[in-house]
Amino acid sequence: MTHEERRKRRRQIADAVAAGTPPAKVARDKKCSLTTVYAACMEHGVEVPNRNGSATMRVIAELQSAPPDESMASIARRLGVVRSRVHAVHTQAHRQGIAMPNRGGPRLPPRKPRRKP
Repeated sequence: MTHEERRKRRRQIADAVAAGTPPAKVARDKKCSLTTVYAACMEHGVEVPNRNGSATMRVIAELQSAPPDESMASIARRLGVVRSRVHAVHTQAHRQGIAMPNRGGPRLPPRKPRRKP
């Protein structure tokens, strides 16, 4: 592929993202890496939507509105994210002072410090 062909391809990639196609789908369609898609967008001044920011807000909203006895795993399945992401958002929100219901069963007592040999 010549330099001119690469430039044209990066332009097509950036145009596809600008038209609203998710970067991951563009990467699959053009058979390139997600890094290449982001680089092409940066090169051509196309703003890439922040998927994690909106996913974080959806997780927070779901954590606050779901029944307290619902598990993080079922919330994750419903939102299409991994359970560890739901847990991480829950922990960060709690640390930032956002009211979150406790989930995941009873709290264990703190571990005793290990004795030095």
